[in-house]
Amino acid sequence: YEVTFYDWDGTLLQSEWVNYGEWPTYYNSDPWREADAQYTYTFTGWSPQLDWVSGNQAYYAQYESTLNQYEINFYNWDGTLLQSSMVNYGEMPVYKGPAPTKEATEEQNFTFSGWTPTLVVVTGDATYTATFASNVNSYTITLYAENGTVTGAGTYTYGTSTNITATPAECYHFVQWSDGDTNATRTIIVTEDVT
Repeated sequence: YEVTFYDWDGTLLQSEWVNYGEWPTYYNSDPWREADAQYTYTFTGWSPQLDWVSGNQAYYAQYESTLNQYEINFYNWDGTLLQSSMVNYGEMPVYKGPAPTKEATEEQNFTFSGWTPTLVVVTGDATYTATFASNVNSYTITLYAENGTVTGAGTYTYGTSTNITATPAECYHFVQWSDGDTNATRTIIVTEDVT
């Protein structure tokens, strides 16, 4: 009788004539099924199970599938690795560490705003990088006057150019600011809190 062995997709692997009552034998190496993005496959045997030959018989390779896992890395803005984990195909990656941070400068402060690219269901290895929204820092100009008035105090964003003016009271004249500047009206560039 004709005994045939087929792979999972119907590809003929072996065909031979075997005498009635004999045991069918597959002579080649075990069938192999190429992994796909979702699964890795392991040959587990034949369906139906091999049996003594009593007629024409066809056997089909059977495989066990193992769900693939992929490496998912989360990096801070400066390239520092924050988290690395293996995640199953089809699952959504989750960052479980503390919120990423970026040190403020004199000019700006930063707020974590998410990941780039946008998180998606796992279909392969992936890398995500922290992104930040930037906010320009604000600083306060505080002014005091002895025997007169001052204008220009307030809160300004970093880099703002603003004028401050000292006006002496009656019978007084302007001498200087506390930093030694002798101009009653002057322009300052805001880079920090100042009094």
